[in-house]
Amino acid sequence: MSAVARSMKVSTAALYNHISNKEELLALVQDDIIAKVDISVLQGALAGEISAVDALRQWAWSYRDILAANIPLIRVITQLPLYGSPQTIAMYEALVQVISLAGVPERDVITRLVAIEALVFGSAYDVHAPLNIFASPGPEDSALNKMNSIYLAQFREQSSNEKEQARLRADRSFEAGLEALIQTLL
Repeated sequence: MSAVARSMKVSTAALYNHISNKEELLALVQDDIIAKVDISVLQGALAGEISAVDALRQWAWSYRDILAANIPLIRVITQLPLYGSPQTIAMYEALVQVISLAGVPERDVITRLVAIEALVFGSAYDVHAPLNIFASPGPEDSALNKMNSIYLAQFREQSSNEKEQARLRADRSFEAGLEALIQTLL
């Protein structure tokens, strides 16, 4: 709290005039960032304007991109109860309704939500992984190095920019995982 107060050029006591504790501050930060996730697609599914599966797919991409830009938030989301986070609660309310709309039995809705969210969290981290994350110091003809070379070639064909290649790699992995989860879980 002291560091936050210093960054705002106020005293720690002044900060406590507006919030009760660190958890409340984290809830406010979480809610502010989660408000940027596109849940209109979830609302569209509930209104019958888009299929539940397409809505979940679009929501997952939006959520992943927001989290990739705010990696420290992932730890907050996984450890902080939802109190004091109306935007976050609204997202989860719509999300469980859409997962249910997709035909998932009620007893499995939260389990499926957590499974999708785990993929989103991991992919948000993966966005920042180096392009050559699987490069092995072993022989060039090792199975890992051969597969990695084949794997990376597809991104080099799409872009000469290494940062863009890394983003394409992360996107492709997320797309594959998301499609597998959607086909399996819904």
